[in-house]
Amino acid sequence: EQLIELVGPWKTVYIVHFNGET
Repeated sequence: EQLIELVGPWKTVYIVHFNGET
């Protein structure tokens, strides 16, 4: 449960960061 809450916003940040690097 706690992991999902942390992964929620983290996933978005990771996608945005990866998209900006490409």
